[in-house]
Amino acid sequence: MNKKILFLVVSIVILLLVFIFIYKGIYKGFQQLDTMKGVFASNLSLPELKGVKVNLLDVFERIYTCDGDNINPQIVFPDNGVYAVIVEDPDAPAGTWFHWGIVIWDSKEIPEGLPKVLKGDKYYQVYNDFYYYNFTRGNIAGIGYDGPCPPPGHGYHRYFFEVFKLKRKPESQIVYKDDLLEFIKENAESVYIFVAKYKR
Repeated sequence: MNKKILFLVVSIVILLLVFIFIYKGIYKGFQQLDTMKGVFASNLSLPELKGVKVNLLDVFERIYTCDGDNINPQIVFPDNGVYAVIVEDPDAPAGTWFHWGIVIWDSKEIPEGLPKVLKGDKYYQVYNDFYYYNFTRGNIAGIGYDGPCPPPGHGYHRYFFEVFKLKRKPESQIVYKDDLLEFIKENAESVYIFVAKYKR
């Protein structure tokens, strides 16, 4: 009888441990999904892209924001393939804010401080949301990279750098964000995500 009770107790404990383990895994998954809510890459089921380096700290240095020089940071790729990079702020009051979109090929990096142009040497950039919301002023061009510029007193915003390895380069120039996102959706093979934050 004692052995049966002991067996029952042990079985219940094991079942509880298994339940807790599964629950924590599911909860962590939901937490991750919630963290990524509003971010483009969260809608795609892609393997992780390894070997990418975004040369930023966890908190943006002023030079990469609208309070500084508003230049893009360097991004290093694992090889000379075709890549697309987008930067989004899901914490913006107006909804997810699109800060940068670029597709680049035959290069192992995006150098710091690219010109704010739609077409460069082996890359295309697109209009960002500062352009669409008519918020171009000062060092904010609305083309290419425009860095963090959250409302003062709004707390930290998160900025998702989503780096996609693509199957091919575009056959023609891309200038609009929706066209870039569609091209990424059709051609992305893997993705790397880096998150930095900033407040004013």
